[in-house]
Amino acid sequence: MNRITITGLEKIVDEIGKFTDLNDRIYAPIWDAMDQAGKLLEEQIKQNLTDNDSVATDDLRASVSSSEVQVTEKAIFVEVGAGRGLPYARAVEYGSKPHTPPLSITEPGQPLYEWVRIKQLAGIYSVKTGKRLGSKAKQVDENRQMARAIWAHIRKYGTKPHPYFEPAISQTAERISKLFEQAVEKIAENLFKRT
Repeated sequence: MNRITITGLEKIVDEIGKFTDLNDRIYAPIWDAMDQAGKLLEEQIKQNLTDNDSVATDDLRASVSSSEVQVTEKAIFVEVGAGRGLPYARAVEYGSKPHTPPLSITEPGQPLYEWVRIKQLAGIYSVKTGKRLGSKAKQVDENRQMARAIWAHIRKYGTKPHPYFEPAISQTAERISKLFEQAVEKIAENLFKRT
């Protein structure tokens, strides 16, 4: 699990000296910044998946989400996640060592087969129309054969990483930091208005 932690909020609270409950409305700018930060990170992760050509069925990209802002006594946070329920999400991010995935993933409707089909990795296609040539049965067989060849490659070599999550953290860090700087400024302004 990766986290972006904004430190120094406790120091701000101490310096303000009046508010210790993070549920206090005075912290609304921080809540807003946290919400925007989660959405920024979510969008960057999705963009990275597109940019590194990891999108075929869109299941992984569709799994990327950010939670509502959550406030506890000691923290304000938002969770951004990807790949829940998708066993291959971690392998896309970090790659994998050689391993033997279930052979069933090479069958129609299963992840590796669908990757081959959508990416058009097997068969012969018409230059003129872009459509695949051959009977449906032949197409299924060709897709299955290519999926099994990739399966065998995974068994022998593993998979290469296609990072999407960790790069998003560094790609958005500066913008997220700016959001929090602006939020702190708003809090200070609001405090001066109260006194």
